[in-house]
Amino acid sequence: MHSGSLTSSGMSLISSASILQKVYFPRLIVPIVPALNKLLDFVVAFFMLVILMVWFRILERTLDSNVVPDYEPNRPLHDPRENP
Repeated sequence: MHSGSLTSSGMSLISSASILQKVYFPRLIVPIVPALNKLLDFVVAFFMLVILMVWFRILERTLDSNVVPDYEPNRPLHDPRENP
């Protein structure tokens, strides 16, 4: 996200150099707009991730204090007599 926003900000300054010289407006707007675009894209993707985590009940399992309730340190993970 960070490198993409820096690249787009630099490219927007280069591509709009002729406009920046002819018309007066705050020049800080040109590099900020691509960075805000990437930030908005990140917020939307993060919001969708949270929705999917709630839908598949991953978030509540992650926030639960007993993530692995059956874990016993001295018990083997599987019975060696069983077929793998």
